[in-house]
Amino acid sequence: MFFPRLHSGRSLSVFHHSMKNARDMFDGHLDSGRVGWRESDEVERPPQSLNRDAQSIMDEWQEWSDDALLWEAVKPYADLRARGLSCTEVERLVSPPVAVGQV
Repeated sequence: MFFPRLHSGRSLSVFHHSMKNARDMFDGHLDSGRVGWRESDEVERPPQSLNRDAQSIMDEWQEWSDDALLWEAVKPYADLRARGLSCTEVERLVSPPVAVGQV
């Protein structure tokens, strides 16, 4: 749903991994049940420190409700045409059209 507007020239696979890494960065700082990245391999380890940009995002959004975060904040970046499409169909949404006579 976000690939068509946020891919910045990346393949769907690279974009998927970038989104996963971004989510993993915040997991240890939230009460989601997900572990996220940690500073070390110790059992009770603190979450990995956020970089300046990530900390700024956390500071700005941590007081918002889940509903607001889950939709209102991301709605401008969603392309609902991508819902339910296969990977190939999603990639076609962002591919430039091929001119007649070019292959």
